[in-house]
Amino acid sequence: MKDRSERFDDTFKLLLTIETVMIAFSFALFQDIIEPKFFGVTVFSYILVLVFWCVPNIIAGFHIMRDVEYSAKVIGWYSLIALLLMTFLRLSSGVFSIDLSWEIMILLCSFLLSFPFTTYLKEYIPSSLRKLTIIVLIVMTVFMVCILLMIPH
Repeated sequence: MKDRSERFDDTFKLLLTIETVMIAFSFALFQDIIEPKFFGVTVFSYILVLVFWCVPNIIAGFHIMRDVEYSAKVIGWYSLIALLLMTFLRLSSGVFSIDLSWEIMILLCSFLLSFPFTTYLKEYIPSSLRKLTIIVLIVMTVFMVCILLMIPH
């Protein structure tokens, strides 16, 4: 039977694969009206997800860094869920531009879908690092909302 970390890793990989297909499909669907902001944000977000996924896998081999692995993966999960929801909304609505209110709701939903994993993976994330992970998730959400509010829509 798989333990929690393996189930989390498998789910993450599955969602990452789905997001890769959805991004390619959305680029093809909106190729005539794609804006540099959309392309930049999507590519940056995808790279951020990969960094928060790949780097912890690499550094987990070092005993000192092993505690950081799943904390970073939860932060990567947050980025993946936000990207996945925004891409899904674009594809399902067929509309390229997403309203600011929807973008903010997506970030809040991403936080709410990421927060429980700090408890779900409690045996892999030490309690002090769990609190820091929650703080990082909150700061990322607030930071992204502030950026969205500054960008003209």
